[in-house]
Amino acid sequence: MYYSARAITGFRASASDGTLGRILGFVFNDRDWQVQYLIVRRGLIFGRHILVEPESVKWIDGTHKRVYLDLPRSAMSRRPDIDDHPPVGKLEERMQFARYQGHQPPDWHLRRVAETHLRDTSEITGYRILTENGPGGKVVDVILDTENWKIHQLAARRGWWWNKPHLIPPEWVEDIDWAQRSVQVHVEQEEILSSQEFDPRIQVNKTHEVHLVDYEGKSCLRQREEVSEEPVPR
Repeated sequence: MYYSARAITGFRASASDGTLGRILGFVFNDRDWQVQYLIVRRGLIFGRHILVEPESVKWIDGTHKRVYLDLPRSAMSRRPDIDDHPPVGKLEERMQFARYQGHQPPDWHLRRVAETHLRDTSEITGYRILTENGPGGKVVDVILDTENWKIHQLAARRGWWWNKPHLIPPEWVEDIDWAQRSVQVHVEQEEILSSQEFDPRIQVNKTHEVHLVDYEGKSCLRQREEVSEEPVPR
């Protein structure tokens, strides 16, 4: 199942025994593009940001904007929070804040920044795409594959907001630079412009034999005969 990370961000997270909080993003490893955690904010704006393994997700309901977790609320107090496994952006922000106050970050912190490969999907949205022959647009979304919980593709738009984004497979990515807010790819501009266009409303997911679900998790009821005969777009 393919979902838009941007669309799911902000959904309510429901535990097995009640509402838990809101989805703030997804933490993934930029070496293998595996999603490590969902970031869930408990309670109101200043609530604790906890990390939940994606294997705990039971169902994503785009129509009602909810992510159902196979965990009770009592288990959340034992979950790690974002400070236990911070992505690169959070570590860099701490380092910049220390320098702003006139302090040099300790060596262990510099090593941690250099060694971590954790990224936040909300963080890289807005990063510039740098191709081998010039700008390739900006990242506007991250597409999740919830079958294996990997980043399936990045969606990048070039030019004005009404231009349709194009999909970029992770295999094209060479480097992600937090300081420059950029994603370096090893292809040229023309290859991105000729790649598949991204429309979050296209029905890409087939469920229960009678539903096609779009990137936002919203389903469209179809006749069983139509669904069985129509290929699912990829």
